[in-house]
Amino acid sequence: MNPRHWPNLITALRGALALPLLWLILEQHYLAALGLLVLAGASDAVDGYLAKCNGWQTRLGAVLDPIADKLLLTAAIFALWQVAAMPVDLLLLMLGRDALLGVGALLWWWRFGAFTPEPSRFGKLATFAQILLVGGLLLHRSGLDLPLDLRIGLIGAAAVFTAASGLDYLVRYSLRAWRGQESDA
Repeated sequence: MNPRHWPNLITALRGALALPLLWLILEQHYLAALGLLVLAGASDAVDGYLAKCNGWQTRLGAVLDPIADKLLLTAAIFALWQVAAMPVDLLLLMLGRDALLGVGALLWWWRFGAFTPEPSRFGKLATFAQILLVGGLLLHRSGLDLPLDLRIGLIGAAAVFTAASGLDYLVRYSLRAWRGQESDA
């Protein structure tokens, strides 16, 4: 295999970790799930490093990377809800935001054609807050007693940044669509 394809292969393998992560959490193997989450995070750093340092960025990679991340986070969040570690309203907020983004991307494609997704600062903060939340809940379930205030803070941060990023994407891409152009430059 050509080394140029390694970043996309690593990304695809990271996405494939979603099902084992889901299973580990549902089976209450929280420490193993946390280890898998850390491995996934490391693979994200490695594929990004390889792609950027070697000029191996591809359109496929730009699409696969957020999909792999979203598969992992969605699997973890859903499983944590199933084991009563995640509030249902936060689960619905996160899934609703992702559904909004998915429908928006399809509408954009239908109206204007393909585009390269541009993550926003709010989107990155939301993902970071969600990762911290999942990691914190897995740590707590693994036996490290995180204080209730910290868990509530993690839930609140994930909720605020998730809502803010959904609103940000909605406004930015609605304005772009209204103007009939792909990017604001």
